[in-house]
Amino acid sequence: MKKTLFLSAAALMLASTAALSTHSVSASSYYDNPSLLRQNGTQTDREARNGAELEIRNLLQQYGVTDTDEYNSYYTFYYRKARRCRKASDVKQVIDELEKNLQETQNDID
Repeated sequence: MKKTLFLSAAALMLASTAALSTHSVSASSYYDNPSLLRQNGTQTDREARNGAELEIRNLLQQYGVTDTDEYNSYYTFYYRKARRCRKASDVKQVIDELEKNLQETQNDID
């Protein structure tokens, strides 16, 4: 009984050590990654993706999109598109595309 308990505890410790060593990330590799840390005052890729939500909401409010279905459609489509982007420049392109689309829609109404 004691031998089985000891072996199972040893196996559990070995498995947990292996799991920790294969999935751990050192701090230096985290901070050396340019896509995670702001460099020279520019916006990082992750910050751009996270900021896309606010930019999209501000544009929709600025152009007076008040219909709930229309608002949700614009927001969902462009937010998902922005979250899939790898680079901050791609996120900016999505935001610019939304603004252009909203301007065209507003011009068609006028």
